[in-house]
Parts: sequence; structure tokens; C-alpha cells
Amino acid sequence: MTEPCTGQMNVFLPKAMTPAGLDAAIRLNVEAALARTWQQLVIIERGLAQESSPGVLRWPVTYTVEGTRRPA
Repeated sequence: MTEPCTGQMNVFLPKAMTPAGLDAAIRLNVEAALARTWQQLVIIERGLAQESSPGVLRWPVTYTVEGTRRPA
């Protein structure tokens, strides 16, 4: 197994989201991006949102992955 490593990405989401919906949407976006490389997500930390365009916020996200997972 490889050592944990971190990465960063931006997630663009509508302004009008509940906190629970926001967390779920961010997690789904990060997991979808990592699924292409078979990385196992461990931690997600989101930064402060910045307005990207009217009604859309850009959320900077830092994530930690541990090793890789293999397809079943």
C-alpha cells in the first residue's frame, strides 16, 4: 500500500444549498474524480467559497487519499 497523499480541486455549486446538501455534493464530486484513478478517499476539507458567477460558488477542496483500490 502507498503512503497517503493530498490533492486539491475546485468544486462549483449553486449558492442556494443547505449545509448537508453542500457537504454531500462536494463529497460526490471528489469521489467521482478519484474513481477514475482508483484512489481511496480518506479526508475532505473545504475552504471558503468564492463567487464564480451569478448564483455559483467555487469551493476550494483539499483531499487526502490512501493507496489505491482495485476493481472487483
